[in-house]
Amino acid sequence: MTRRPRVMPDLEEIAAKHGLTLADLKGPRRVAETVEARREAMWALWRGGFDLVEIGKIMNRHASTAGQYLRTNAGQQEVRV
Repeated sequence: MTRRPRVMPDLEEIAAKHGLTLADLKGPRRVAETVEARREAMWALWRGGFDLVEIGKIMNRHASTAGQYLRTNAGQQEVRV
């Protein structure tokens, strides 16, 4: 199986767009604004070629949590996780 090339998205830019810092994005808070920004960041990582384990490590989450974030909007994005 050929691994797709990975492209690291600018997570700081995604955080700033939502009025957050990178630490907020990777932190434990679960308020709506942070969750929405985190979801966007995880989608950017997924589209960048990272797998769930890698996304979890980058975002300080377990791989199953990363998968749940992606599945939450899977219908809107039309991507199978």
